[in-house]
Amino acid sequence: MTDIDPVDVDWENPETCPWCGADIENGGPGFMEHVEANPECEEAFEAWRENVAGDIGGEWMG
Repeated sequence: MTDIDPVDVDWENPETCPWCGADIENGGPGFMEHVEANPECEEAFEAWRENVAGDIGGEWMG
């Protein structure tokens, strides 16, 4: 798993990946394309998603 701590990421800019800082085009769909193409970001995203699963509605996680 990546050693990037979630407090070290940029959550404010939807145009960049919060874990690696890569440029993201087209918001949400572009982010999903990015994490699918970048295993370390995908692993970090999945870990983050597991951690927040109980905090948000089930429809978002589907």
